Amino acid sequence: MKKEMDIVALGELLIDFTEAGTGADGMKLFEQNPGGAPANLLTVFRLLLVPVFYVVFWRPGFLLPDRFLACLVFVTAVFTDWLDGVIARKYNASSNFGKLMDPLADKLMTIMALFCFYVSGLVDWLFLAIVILKELAMIVGGYVLLTYQIVVYSKMCGKVAACLFYLAIVMTFFTAL
Repeated sequence: MKKEMDIVALGELLIDFTEAGTGADGMKLFEQNPGGAPANLLTVFRLLLVPVFYVVFWRPGFLLPDRFLACLVFVTAVFTDWLDGVIARKYNASSNFGKLMDPLADKLMTIMALFCFYVSGLVDWLFLAIVILKELAMIVGGYVLLTYQIVVYSKMCGKVAACLFYLAIVMTFFTAL
């Protein structure tokens, strides 16, 4: 019985959370959208993976040889990004929360990986700075557009570029071995 009560309490907490925020023009950013819950939960999971990635990156050899666990966490984040997109499109379950937080989760994971690579000497500071500035511009721009109810959808070219960038990050793990 206690497990059922905990699940109900968690569900109520998520509903309260999704009703919380509004944008500059009063648009609800975190509206209640039961259809978008699975995709949004994957996005929250991806956000939680960012500090996990940081911890396991700096503990090479923890559970798996070298930094394979950090690589696995990164690949899991990429996979859940793809999966939440599939779920949102298949069930027409997009939400303002997902439109804002999904790209943020991707950018935070990417920046964290590049930051860890920089500190460990695998990438140059200039590369990290350029990527951070680009990602910040995209986050701020996306948020501003979203407050005006303008959503910029990704194109195939952008998805291919993101996949290649993720592949480059994964390949960087193997140069560090």
